Amino acid sequence: MKIAKTLLITASILSILSCNNQKYKVQENAEHYIKAMAEYDFDAARQYATEETQHATLDFIESNIMPTVDTNYIKQNTPAKITIDSVCFASDTTATVYFRKTTPIQTNTPASVEMRLRNGKWLAHQIVDFTVRFGTQSKE
Repeated sequence: MKIAKTLLITASILSILSCNNQKYKVQENAEHYIKAMAEYDFDAARQYATEETQHATLDFIESNIMPTVDTNYIKQNTPAKITIDSVCFASDTTATVYFRKTTPIQTNTPASVEMRLRNGKWLAHQIVDFTVRFGTQSKE
């Protein structure tokens, strides 16, 4: 009985440590992605984004939106400070990170980003349908 109780306690501790480790990985990668996006560094953001996000969101922003953004606005809106509020797991492979972004222009803007586990790495999965949001035609 004592051995079974010890094994149960050990398994519980290992489970908690594993969960905390996954939460840390999600939070760390989300923070890298969010910070890169907030500072208009799309090359850095790509390292922390799913392939779908890279193609559907980042490529579109870089080729269709960024050419029209005033560089003075970018200078005024950086640097960004990111504060992670919470990490909520929907499953073993999906989590949502809730955060606040503060820049010289915006203060404590709440937002979230979905993170997905792909090939052992937590990556941002932020698909924006620009055809609906901006009334543009997709490139397909």
